[in-house]
Amino acid sequence: SYMRFIKMGACIVHTVDLNPPDGGIKADLEDKLPLPSGFCNSVLCMNLLEHIYNHKELVSEAHRLLKPGGLMLCCTPFMVHYHPNPHDYYRYTKDALYKMFTDVGFNVEEIRYIGLGPCSLLSENMWPFVPRLLKWLVVGLALLGDSLCRHGNRFPLYYLVVARKSSLES
Repeated sequence: SYMRFIKMGACIVHTVDLNPPDGGIKADLEDKLPLPSGFCNSVLCMNLLEHIYNHKELVSEAHRLLKPGGLMLCCTPFMVHYHPNPHDYYRYTKDALYKMFTDVGFNVEEIRYIGLGPCSLLSENMWPFVPRLLKWLVVGLALLGDSLCRHGNRFPLYYLVVARKSSLES
């Protein structure tokens, strides 16, 4: 859970899920959400988009829920192993993410790749299968290998999208 990273009291956090924790909002993220337009200042969508079949509806709803000038941060895997929870539908390229967000009205401020290179990519995808005693050795070798490579942006593990609703929209 990302909740531990958010200073409680500094902001009001609403979680939305089919099975929300205490105080969360119960809703299907593939449908219209039971919240009013302009409900929030920001939307955080971390490692979720790939699990949503109707991803266009989710991004559109996030846009609707934001106040004018509101910010959405979305992190989604690209070259990461299959991980159903309960489903794992998609992997998105930088181009697909840009189009997905701009099609519903977002101004995309940045799409940043996360990952160091081909060796880190291999290490990340091997991680569940590497014996515990060897994990840090594999990571060290991956970092060394990637330091010798100049093509890290060709091997993104994840993408982070920073998108903003126009301050002129209602």
